[in-house]
Amino acid sequence: MSFVRHTLIALFSAALAVFAFLAPAHAQDEKPVVNPYGQYLAGDGLKIEIATFLDKNQHGLNDMLVKITGAAAYEAGIDGKTLRYTAEPAGTGYNLQRGGRNLMSVRSPYGRWQQIEVYLAGRTYLVTPREEMAERVMPLHLLTDYRQNGGK
Repeated sequence: MSFVRHTLIALFSAALAVFAFLAPAHAQDEKPVVNPYGQYLAGDGLKIEIATFLDKNQHGLNDMLVKITGAAAYEAGIDGKTLRYTAEPAGTGYNLQRGGRNLMSVRSPYGRWQQIEVYLAGRTYLVTPREEMAERVMPLHLLTDYRQNGGK
């Protein structure tokens, strides 16, 4: 009985070692799509989560997944929806566009300092990065939400 018990324990340990070895190898084969670190912006009643695609677009910029919540986003019909926006060069920064319309303009006129404007329902809202909240953004969750909704 002791022999059978030791054999089963040895087989079980070997199986665990094989799975532990194979799992990371499989995960490393998958190429990441979005940066694992997200951005969080807030201001004027808006909360914005952003995931940045790793591949560059035709303009050499990174497109972004953006999820906006707040009254203005609700009025614009995008409250809580994760949508893909194309980054287009503009002056000292870039614009995020969807369907030829600007959602956001990001400017860095003084080096690191940024001026960020969001355009919703005919109004302009000023938002700022919130580093203390950025760690709560889950870029892979935004990507999953975007894909589950047909990439729209």
